[in-house]
Parts: sequence; structure tokens; C-alpha cells
Amino acid sequence: MKLKHKKEGRLQKGITLIALVITIIVLLILAGVSIATLTGDNGILTKAQTAKAETEKASEEEQLQLAQLNAAMHPQQWPYTTEDGVEVQIPAGLRQHK
Repeated sequence: MKLKHKKEGRLQKGITLIALVITIIVLLILAGVSIATLTGDNGILTKAQTAKAETEKASEEEQLQLAQLNAAMHPQQWPYTTEDGVEVQIPAGLRQHK
């Protein structure tokens, strides 16, 4: 009866070691997938940089449009220059003649 007990103890230690190895392998796979998701051509970081560039471009276009509308509303300030030093042309239909 004592011999049977020792064998069961060894099996438990072996199963624990196998479980540890499997856990480490799963963690390595998850780490690899996470790194691949963050980097790469279609990764989160690349998409964030692209979105940032598009947002900055859209913001500049919006500022230019707002400056054009502001110049159209205040023709006495003609020609209108934005805060950045960019001269804005008022569309022909919005310009008031003196």
C-alpha cells in the first residue's frame, strides 16, 4: 500500500510540472499575439498615427474655412490673414463690393 502512495505522489508532481509548462507556453503565445497586434502594418500604433495625421489635416482645413467665413463677414479687414500668417482669399460670391 505504501508503494502505491509514492507513485501517486510522483504523478501529482509530474502533472504540476506539465501544467506549469503549458501555462508558460500559453503566455508566450499570448505575448506574441499582443506584440503583433500593437506593431505591424495594420497594428494599433500604425492606425493611431494615421488617425492623428488625418485629424491634424482636417483641423487645418477647418481653420482655413473658418478664416474664410470670418473674412467674408468682416470685409473691412480685407485681405484677411489668419493667426498663422496665412492670407485667405474670400470666395467671389461672398465678397462685398465697396
